[in-house]
Amino acid sequence: MQTTTLLTLIIAGLVLALVGLAVYAHRTASAARKAGYDQGFEESDQAHTERTNALHLDLHRHKRLREIERQEHQQALESVMQDADARIAIFAARTLTADDLLTLGIAHKQLLVAVQTYTNLQLVEQARFALTAAQRLEQLNKRIAEALEATLPEAAA
Repeated sequence: MQTTTLLTLIIAGLVLALVGLAVYAHRTASAARKAGYDQGFEESDQAHTERTNALHLDLHRHKRLREIERQEHQQALESVMQDADARIAIFAARTLTADDLLTLGIAHKQLLVAVQTYTNLQLVEQARFALTAAQRLEQLNKRIAEALEATLPEAAA
């Protein structure tokens, strides 16, 4: 055989070997890439599953805490409402009525009679004291009457 033919065959064999090597490298790289993608997908899927489970646990824990806080708030609200009701009952018992106003009016008139009596008996100091008390009682009577008149429209509404 001739040298050129031999060289041509050797070069052709080398070219075929290089083409085969390129095809083998491409297939190996594709398989490695596919295996890498599959492995990465499995790892990320596992990580996302763990993260999702942790978030669900957090969510359930926060829901329980929120329910506990809601119950505590409801108890505190009930306590405040009971206290307010008790205070309202106390103040309702302290209110003055029209009968109280009438009683104060009678006491005022009696003090005016006492002033007249002391004056007739010439007890000046006692007459002055009774007159001062009568005037103060009259002012108190007027203030209570005004307060009662102011609350009557609210009670009717």
